[in-house]
Amino acid sequence: MATQPKFLNVTLDLTELRKLKKNLNKLKVYHNEWGWIDKAKYTAMDQHGRKGMYVAQIAFSNEYGDVIQSKDGKSINIPARPYFFQSIPEAVKVNKQGVFDIALELLNNRPWLPTMNLVAEKSMKTLYQSIWKQNMTPLSPKTVDIKGNSYQWEDTGVLMGTIRYKTTKAKIKDN
Repeated sequence: MATQPKFLNVTLDLTELRKLKKNLNKLKVYHNEWGWIDKAKYTAMDQHGRKGMYVAQIAFSNEYGDVIQSKDGKSINIPARPYFFQSIPEAVKVNKQGVFDIALELLNNRPWLPTMNLVAEKSMKTLYQSIWKQNMTPLSPKTVDIKGNSYQWEDTGVLMGTIRYKTTKAKIKDN
């Protein structure tokens, strides 16, 4: 006598997959920033007369080079010292590892935002490490005499002291 085939019934619990999808949807609206992101300005106490100037503007002039006017009207050429650009390869490594670490948090249904904040902080540190190398065009002897040292990107402490990082929630349109 022939037996009837038995059918296999499989029930899938997709609860965890739904949670993962929900977290991925939350994640896609977050992004990290680092650098001069807080719209900090030089104060009236700045010894170089930069009151009201954005610190990011000075960082940009240092990064790409600039020609400025001295107090006596002479043109001063500031050579490019691209420390931010130099930090990008290391920041890319940090962020690639960060994507992996955040994915692990998501897959294990653990809080991922602290990990994302940590990635932003580590990215900021790549900029500091780049500046600490001091491997760009040396300061002119006149500038060294005025400052009393040859350390680049540091005179009043404002430029270095206003480098920040943050993780923000902002709607990013999909392409």
